Amino acid sequence: MGKAFIALLVALSVYSGLVFKLSGIGGNTKAVTAMTEGAEIKGRALLLTNQIQHCASLYQGDNATSYHPMYPAAVDKTALTDLTCPGAPDTFQLWGHRPTGLSGFKPWSYENDELGIRLYLEAEKDTTRTQRILRDAQLFLGEQAQVNDAILTVWLLKENS
Repeated sequence: MGKAFIALLVALSVYSGLVFKLSGIGGNTKAVTAMTEGAEIKGRALLLTNQIQHCASLYQGDNATSYHPMYPAAVDKTALTDLTCPGAPDTFQLWGHRPTGLSGFKPWSYENDELGIRLYLEAEKDTTRTQRILRDAQLFLGEQAQVNDAILTVWLLKENS
């Protein structure tokens, strides 16, 4: 998993460099910073969703809810760091170490209900800076992401989509 993570970081760095070069924003420091932070959010979102997918495929258990039983249960927003894998021995925590937070944002949260499975990243304050960062992250993540009221939602599985 360490090699895959390093490969992901290298790919994100190269991708970010290409975006900066092709977009012509090299001289705009605020835009460059927002794009860099948006790319970092994308990288973290992909790492987190991959870990959750890994949990569901490796430990095909039952989360004791009627919602996507192979995935961790969380009918209400739950801190991502509190999730466990259903079916795993001894309520296996998803993380070998807890995911670190991002400056200016609340910790990642997770929800699994009738709408689907998703991650949330919410800005501590709704500012132009955080809106720009979240919009850049949304662009990097594509259709699986949306931004509303300073909250980035990343869908792992969306019902009726």
